[in-house]
This record gives sequence, structure tokens and C-alpha cells, in this order.
Amino acid sequence: DSTPVGIAIVDPNAIITALNPALSRLLGYSPEEILGKTLLQFRSPSDHGTGQHRTLGLAHNSTSEVSTERLMVRKNESQIWTQVVTAPVRDEQGAFLFGVRMVVDISERKEIERMKNEFLGMVSHELRTPLTAIQAGVGLVASGALGPLPEPMQRMLDIAAENSDRLTRLVND
Repeated sequence: DSTPVGIAIVDPNAIITALNPALSRLLGYSPEEILGKTLLQFRSPSDHGTGQHRTLGLAHNSTSEVSTERLMVRKNESQIWTQVVTAPVRDEQGAFLFGVRMVVDISERKEIERMKNEFLGMVSHELRTPLTAIQAGVGLVASGALGPLPEPMQRMLDIAAENSDRLTRLVND
């Protein structure tokens, strides 16, 4: 009851049979509103990940936990990114008894990932524009389009062309 991680006990059909207060707070529903449902019923329609029943099926056949990321909808209709880890609980003969689902809010991590990807996209675009102009200019002069060049200058232009190609590959990576 005191852990900050949302925990649900689910039967073999993925129905929630017990939960802790943290899961109730995370989803914004009372325990009574959550009991008897599956976590799938709280999943956002825009979340196209694998179904919970498939996850529970994997846990049925697995000896260890199965982890997925889910976009869920709270009672107030706000969305929250969660990591759902399902661990099977088995009897002495290895038969599946129930699953323990741990639900952690990863919204902040997802937002940081989004911002990082947006930043990297912007930076790579801003670097490609002048780099393309440099490559074109160096390539034009190195090709001899403006006339023959002394050997030391040709070597320097070849090095500049090689390094601008290398920089382009780094930006693309």
C-alpha cells in the first residue's frame, strides 16, 4: 500500500482483482471503478502497442516478467505514459495463478525523449544547410572547374572535401 508504484493483481483473464492506492491515484479512479476491469480498458485509443491480453499470455508462458510501454487515459481524460511490467505468480507445479502488474508513470521520460528528438532534428537540419553549400563549393573548385590548381592547393581541397563528407555522415548518423 505504501509503494509509489501502481500495482494490480490480475486473474488469468487479465481482470484486476486487487490494486494498491498508487494505481488508483495514477489513473484518477477510485479502487471500485478499477476493480473488475482490465488495464486495457484504460489504454488510450491512440496507443497501438500490443494488447494486454497478449502481454498476459506472454507472462503465462514465461518464467520472468514482461514489460511494455502504454499510453493510458486518466479519469479526467488526460493522457499518461506508463511502463507496465507483468510478472507471473505460479504454484509449486508451475501453473499460472495470477499476474502482478506494476504500473510506473514514465511521462516525464517520454517528454524528454520527444524534446531530445526534436532538438536533434532541428540541429541536424541547421547543420546540413551550410554543409551542403561548403561541399558544393569545395567540390566545384577541387574538380578544376575554375581552372588548374597547384598541387598543394589540390591536396588541401581534397582533404576539405573528404572531411566535409565525413561531417555529413556524422550529422546523418
